[in-house]
Amino acid sequence: MEKEVATSLIAAGAALSGVAVSQLGNIVRTLFDRSNERTALLRTKLEELADNLHKTTEWFDELTKAVSEKDARRVSSNGQNQPVALSSEARRVYVLSLLYFPSMQEEAKTLLNSTYAFYQLMMHPKNITQEELGDSTEKFSTSKKSLDDLIIMEAQKIT
Repeated sequence: MEKEVATSLIAAGAALSGVAVSQLGNIVRTLFDRSNERTALLRTKLEELADNLHKTTEWFDELTKAVSEKDARRVSSNGQNQPVALSSEARRVYVLSLLYFPSMQEEAKTLLNSTYAFYQLMMHPKNITQEELGDSTEKFSTSKKSLDDLIIMEAQKIT
């Protein structure tokens, strides 16, 4: 009878051990999957941030060109003048930095503020001095360069 009890205990212990090992494997796999999902999400958001930064640069370049032509208006498809809109992409860069990339928050805020300041200058393009234009362009360029560098650093962390 002792032999039967010992055999039963060994069989029960082996079954419980098998279940425990199986559960432990599932837990490890779940943690690994979550880590990969988080990495994929961060990569996607970093790409979106970089795309919006590029669009903001295009917006800035377009307005800079308009200043040189002394006309802060854009011609629409129907041939009418249309005021240039504020850069929503700069706002998106800032929001993405707040949500996903805390190391970029300050530079993204500086970029956003520089686009606001430049846009305010554009409301009166005929009154813009070269000094104001130079200061605004310098602030934008500096914050854009810093964000480009931070994007590279974040990309290296993610990969």
